[in-house]
Amino acid sequence: MSIPEPIAAQQAERPGILPGDDSGEAPIFDVWTDLDAVAVWARANGRDGLKPFLLPVTDEMPDRVRQAAERLNAYTMGGLFSHDPMPDDDVDWRPESDAGERMEPMSLAQSVEHAVNLLDEREFEVLARRVMLEQPETVEEVAERCSISREKVRRIEKSVRLRLQAVLETYRVEEKLEALFDGRVPFMTTVQACVRMPELGERLEGLSTPLHRLIRNVCGTPFEVRDGWVASPTLMFARQAFLETLRGEADGHGVVSPKTLDGYDILTDSGVPTGTVARWLAYCGVVVVRGHAIVCAQLRDVIEAILFVEGRPMTSAEIAALLSDDDTAAVETDLRADPRLVGVGGGRWTLRG
Repeated sequence: MSIPEPIAAQQAERPGILPGDDSGEAPIFDVWTDLDAVAVWARANGRDGLKPFLLPVTDEMPDRVRQAAERLNAYTMGGLFSHDPMPDDDVDWRPESDAGERMEPMSLAQSVEHAVNLLDEREFEVLARRVMLEQPETVEEVAERCSISREKVRRIEKSVRLRLQAVLETYRVEEKLEALFDGRVPFMTTVQACVRMPELGERLEGLSTPLHRLIRNVCGTPFEVRDGWVASPTLMFARQAFLETLRGEADGHGVVSPKTLDGYDILTDSGVPTGTVARWLAYCGVVVVRGHAIVCAQLRDVIEAILFVEGRPMTSAEIAALLSDDDTAAVETDLRADPRLVGVGGGRWTLRG
C-alpha cells in the first residue's frame, strides 16, 4: 500500500493547548479528564444529546469545563467548532446562508480526518504504517524507514493513538462494537454490520482507506472484515468457536437440526430468520443437507451423517457432490472401509441395519 501525502504537512496552530516536547508525546493535558469534565457538565445541563467535541463553548460553563472544552476542540478538531453561545431552544439558530436546514454534526470519518489533519509528517508516517495498513509494519521497520529509534516510534504511535481514541470515544465506537457482537453468534454479513453500526461502512477519503481498518486497529474490541463478513475476534476464530458450539448441539450422528440452527440465526426486525447461519456455514465449508448441518470432523463420519439425513441409498458420486472438495475416490475408499455402511448394489451404499 502506498502512503498518501499528509492531509496537512504541518501541525496547525492550536490556541489554549499546552504542547508536549518534540519527543512525539501527547500534550500534557489529560484527554480523558477533559472529556469526563465536559460530558458530566453536558449531562447535568441537559446537553447530553451533543458529543463533547460538538459542544459549543459558552459563558455559562464553569471555567474548568470551558477550558476543557476549548482544549478538546482546539487540539483534536483543530478549533473547527464555533465558540458562539449555545442558542436558546426558542431561537432560530440556523445559519443565514442555509436557513432551511439545521447544521448536521460531523460524521466519525470526517472527525477522524480532521484529527489526522493535525499530525505532522512524522506522526502521519507512523500512523500510516503502524495503524492504517491491513498488515501494519513492525516498530523496527518504521524506525528504519523514518531514521529514528524504536522508542521514538513507540512514543509517537502512543501519542497518535490517544488522539484517535479520544475522537472514537466521543462517538461511543467501543460501546457500539461491543453491542454489535453481543448476540449468540460472533459473525454477521457486512451489510448487516453496517446497518447496525453505519460507521463501519464509512471511508476515510483523504487516506483512501476504509474507516473500519482504523477502528479495528485503535479500539480494544478485535474484529475482522473480509469476504463480505464481519466477525470477532477473527473469521477463523469465529468459525472454530461456532463449530464447537454446534457440535455440542449435534445428535449422535454429528447432525444439527434446522430448528436448532434457526435458534442461532440473526433475525429481521419482524423476527424472521435471515438465513445468515446457513450462508456462514457454506462460507466455512460445512456440509448442509436438507437444512441439517453436519459438523463431524472426519470424512468417514460426514459420509455416514449424509446417508443418515438423506435416508436412502446413495452412490459415491452423489455423496461427493455434497462435499466441498467433491473427491469421489476418497468417498469410495471410506465407504468400503466403514463397517457402519453396506453396499446394496448398483454402486449404492446405505447404513447397515
